[in-house]
Amino acid sequence: MLNTTPYGGGLWHTWFDRDLGLAGRVILRSTDGSLRSELFRIDRPIARIPNLAIHLTSGTERDSFAPNLQEHAKAILSMDPMIINSEALVTCSSDVGSRIHPALLALVASSLSESALGDTIVDVEAQLIDVQKPCLGGAAGEFLFSGRLDNLW
Repeated sequence: MLNTTPYGGGLWHTWFDRDLGLAGRVILRSTDGSLRSELFRIDRPIARIPNLAIHLTSGTERDSFAPNLQEHAKAILSMDPMIINSEALVTCSSDVGSRIHPALLALVASSLSESALGDTIVDVEAQLIDVQKPCLGGAAGEFLFSGRLDNLW
């Protein structure tokens, strides 16, 4: 599971049962000891914040959806606790390796540019992102189906 920290107010129910990728910044230490940062984006679904099936909740629970975000908004990354990519392209410092699951570090490392080969990951700052692509829908393709349309106007 990935611990999450919600920021500000939000429509939290829209983050449940959604395909989530990851984006953020990695701090790298080069072989010469210098530090640099690199942005990364994993644009495929790697995580999900599951929600209890609607038929297992009461009407009152559905009407007053108020999850404890520290407990109920943990994203699931894998069911296999031993999953590790043995072909990691980038090494990690012991500090970041003790805080971030090896499978997640391997995913982040594989999304970095070729210039990061041989570097060491010192820290990762990341956030879950919605990876559902917008599309045209409706009987005649007259609708635009997409999240966050209200932010465009």
